[in-house]
Amino acid sequence: MRGAPVVFIAAMRAELGPVLEALRRPATSRRGGQTFLTGELDGRPALLTWTGVGARAADAGARCALERVVELGWTDARLFAVGVAGGLSPSAKLGEVFAFHTCRRFDAGDRETGRLELTVPSGGIPRAELLTLDRVVAEPAAKTELWRRLGEPAAAAVDMETYYVAARLAASGRDVLAVRAISDGPADGLPAWLAACAGPDGGLSQTRVAMGVLARPRSAPALLDLRRRVALASERLCATLRELIEGGR
Repeated sequence: MRGAPVVFIAAMRAELGPVLEALRRPATSRRGGQTFLTGELDGRPALLTWTGVGARAADAGARCALERVVELGWTDARLFAVGVAGGLSPSAKLGEVFAFHTCRRFDAGDRETGRLELTVPSGGIPRAELLTLDRVVAEPAAKTELWRRLGEPAAAAVDMETYYVAARLAASGRDVLAVRAISDGPADGLPAWLAACAGPDGGLSQTRVAMGVLARPRSAPALLDLRRRVALASERLCATLRELIEGGR
């Protein structure tokens, strides 16, 4: 195999679906309840893992990923925080892929409590600011307000994990590249009750989501549409990541 190893850390397996399909000779291992797949991606050693949703899961998952990278002896590995994100800026479009140069964290009162400067890949990927929150942003109006609080940057998105992954990797002296695709634009709402499905650590509880659908069967089409949008965004994300590593950037 040629080239430096690549490591992709996502929150959900679905975000890595197309990359998993492209992985050659995959081998599965587990650490701390977390799944790791190693194999070959476009001629390079690759490691893929998903942490679970939310701050606590992201931090613990990034720590486990670092331990696995050390075990593999991949001193020159390129580490990516990847997945989907919600668009905040008015121009953000479904399926658009961004490389984030800054990741900021807001607390429950939307006060800034952290900021990280991230490594960005060279090339033509649009750059943007990323905001990490400990909650789901369901309403378009809430997305607009967050964009304004960020200072109305030309391109911005929101997620629930990148700040914690990047902070954990930075503490170890490693850089992280954050690349995400937009799965819901600034005008796309999510079911309002989805925000109430947070678990104890702020991440989404799949059990609560399932119970929410059972209690509100009319919301099922909206969740199916969200699943479709996540699949489309993940396809675009996979294509971009493969372009990045093929170019050796």
